[in-house]
Amino acid sequence: MKKKEMETILLNPIIVKRDAQQCIIIPKKIGNMLDKAYKIYEKDGKIILDPIKEEIHEREQWLLDPKNQHIIDQLNESFKEEKRIDFDEFKKTLKLK
Repeated sequence: MKKKEMETILLNPIIVKRDAQQCIIIPKKIGNMLDKAYKIYEKDGKIILDPIKEEIHEREQWLLDPKNQHIIDQLNESFKEEKRIDFDEFKKTLKLK
């Protein structure tokens, strides 16, 4: 989206309403500039969408789940060793809960 279009949207807010499934539909003209994920919170009576920059590939997101902390610990221990790690062998040792 061009800077001029963005300024127009900011000066002339678009009104959106929840649908029957309690979803808010973002109009196409601003949808392309939006990020993929947001933290959402309320501040001073306003709903704030705070974009999250995803630097981790989607297929690795499971690793960040707190229930998988033991896997992170195993990886960190492996990285401390001076030998090379065979990833296929490491995968066999993972103890998924």
